[in-house]
Amino acid sequence: MKIWIAILLVLGTCSLPSLSFCEEKMNYTEVSDPQTLNPLNMYDMISFRFSNLLYNSLVGINIDMIPEPDLLESLEPEISQDKKVYTFKLRKGIMWQDGKEVTAEDIKFTFDVISNPKTDTHIKNLGNIFQDVRVLGSHTVQFILRESCPKEIVLSKLFFKIIPHHIFDKDFIEENNEFGISKVLGSGPYKFKSWKKGRYVEVGWNEQYFKGWSSLKENKHRIKKIAMIVNRDENISKTNLRQGHIHLIPEVRPVDYLEIRSDPYCKLIPYNSRGFAYFGYNFKHPFLKDVNVRQALTFAVNKKAMLQKIYGSEFVDKNQIIDGPFPAGEGDPDIEIRDYNVAKAKELLAYAGFKDEDRDGILEKNGQKFVVSLKAYVKDESFRRICTMYQKHLRDIGIMLTNNEIEFVEINKWRKDVYNKNFDIVFGYWAFSEDTNIVESLFSNAAMRQGGNNFVSYQNLQVEKLLKLDRNTYDPDARKKNKYEFHRIIHDDCPYTFLFTLPKYAGIRSSVLKGVEIHPYHFFSFITNWYLVGSDDE
Repeated sequence: MKIWIAILLVLGTCSLPSLSFCEEKMNYTEVSDPQTLNPLNMYDMISFRFSNLLYNSLVGINIDMIPEPDLLESLEPEISQDKKVYTFKLRKGIMWQDGKEVTAEDIKFTFDVISNPKTDTHIKNLGNIFQDVRVLGSHTVQFILRESCPKEIVLSKLFFKIIPHHIFDKDFIEENNEFGISKVLGSGPYKFKSWKKGRYVEVGWNEQYFKGWSSLKENKHRIKKIAMIVNRDENISKTNLRQGHIHLIPEVRPVDYLEIRSDPYCKLIPYNSRGFAYFGYNFKHPFLKDVNVRQALTFAVNKKAMLQKIYGSEFVDKNQIIDGPFPAGEGDPDIEIRDYNVAKAKELLAYAGFKDEDRDGILEKNGQKFVVSLKAYVKDESFRRICTMYQKHLRDIGIMLTNNEIEFVEINKWRKDVYNKNFDIVFGYWAFSEDTNIVESLFSNAAMRQGGNNFVSYQNLQVEKLLKLDRNTYDPDARKKNKYEFHRIIHDDCPYTFLFTLPKYAGIRSSVLKGVEIHPYHFFSFITNWYLVGSDDE
């Protein structure tokens, strides 16, 4: 299959032409298929990226990263005196891609689906803010809040994508629901065309898109088709970009940075990611539930060496290293990051009662060897190397992996196992939208539900009290104080070994793909301004 994909990409065909054969089509590559094209229950970045071509939110964000109306008519709702009822007007004349109009019924339906206990969704915590959504007219929708709340906070919760009511026969979404797999319908700038699993997903432009398209001069071509090509071999993707057979790689491997940057026909575009890499510890494991053990595992990790050896000193710096639940640049700057300290790690493990009784290099306690599993998903070589270095760090302090190997799995298998708590230690990378409350999403009691993001089963009463206080406090200084306290508590408890915020670079064929600006989370938000020129010579 890999050989077939390579031939398909390098030579081009009628269905997936190379750049020189089609001036109005953009080809880009991802390492796997999207998990789903349903925006409410996608958990992977490939799906999130693609969804921005198909769907709209109530509130969007402009090129200066300032909120702006998307499906809403304006950001000035009618607000009740107690600030618990917000009434919004929708824009009129916005159409689903089958010709039906987007109405308030779609907004209410989307919220009801999210709130349904049967729905598998990553945004379930919207129900902590909103009690209900009511339809007051075809283009008037009312949000009822559980507690009074200022407008800025309400608007920050309205970035979720809206789905069409009229094509559903259920009021909940299961993991394998046909919407997002065989049935895809949005209101965005592109229309779904076809999906050949393991090969490509294709969309065509929505000429009647309500936001319009940028005007283009002669010899500049509208992107009327986009193909997301699945190619697991990132060496081939790099070669295809440099040879002009694809236009874009959304996430370039660190090992390819210098080669792509030195190519006069290509360009690296940096974009920030609100996220971090981590190793998470299952509190159900009798050894890992001990805070001394989790702190020991964190002291054992040489984060700086990981960054420099895997990503190179030119593209990273020590400020990307973190030691708490917030990406680099967020959280309390006064909290000290734990330095790599093997002696301290061994001291903590001894304090927790672990000894190498039989001198075989593996610690034990109460007759049980310290052997644990490590589950990670296959994304790229850099992730593999992070896990391999971690395995060595564990071995250095007397901890072995099951069968002395890392369990690398595909993303869907990873998600199924991890959300069912079928792991000891898990490696992953979180990426968050600008409106995500990270602590509530990852470390709250509510997120411990089946399918919730608190799959490590972390619990802390003080965190719960602070979350409740935070939901009812909208003073910026008070919220900042709460955030710093979250940071301190979770830093001390070590439910994860927090690693670093990774640099992200998109690679583009800059000689033919123009006008490219990238949103750090909603990757294709500004796609209506992108365009193509006919060849590398123009």
